[in-house]
Amino acid sequence: MSHEPILIVGAGGHARACIDVIEQEERFAIKGLVGLAKEV
Repeated sequence: MSHEPILIVGAGGHARACIDVIEQEERFAIKGLVGLAKEV
C-alpha cells in the first residue's frame, strides 16, 4: 500500500510531536519539513 505524501510546515517541538503521531499511523510518507534554518 502506498502512503500519501505529506509536507510538514514548521520544524519546532510541535512539529516533532506531529511527526511521531504521523509515523505511528503509517498512512503518510513525510517528504520534508518547511521551517527556519535554526529549527531544522
